[in-house]
Amino acid sequence: MKKLIIAFLFLHSFNIYGQKAPKSDSIYYLVDTLHTSPKDRMWEIDIEGPFKYYSVKCPCLEYNQQPTFLYNYNKSPEGIAISQEELKRLKFISLPDLIALVKNVDYKSFKNKYAVFFIESVDKGLISHRVFFTQPRKPVVFKDYIYIKKDTAKIQKE
Repeated sequence: MKKLIIAFLFLHSFNIYGQKAPKSDSIYYLVDTLHTSPKDRMWEIDIEGPFKYYSVKCPCLEYNQQPTFLYNYNKSPEGIAISQEELKRLKFISLPDLIALVKNVDYKSFKNKYAVFFIESVDKGLISHRVFFTQPRKPVVFKDYIYIKKDTAKIQKE
């Protein structure tokens, strides 16, 4: 009986070890649209339904897709306030490095490997949101022309 209990505890310890979640790397990016001139801005920031999204306006990914990050705006519209001391302790990633990171990892496995936080400036100070890399957006292309068919009725009468 004693051996059975020891064997059970031994096998049970392996099962518990296998259930631990893998650690993810934290990435911080400062979305500074207040201090960037409008012509130099590369971010499209908008709200669609319950989500606020941040999309890089460049065809950086495969098939000219744009990297897009989002979070649920209805759950946390105000975000987490960040003080200047906390801001100094954080190590930020640059936009080219963020794009390179997104290029190398599939969007489905990105959330398991990285925890991305966007910090943006608002009237009250700085706020942070945990964002998720989602399926990249395809650029919207509008046709600026139309096809006009020839009037063949006039030609047939002559």
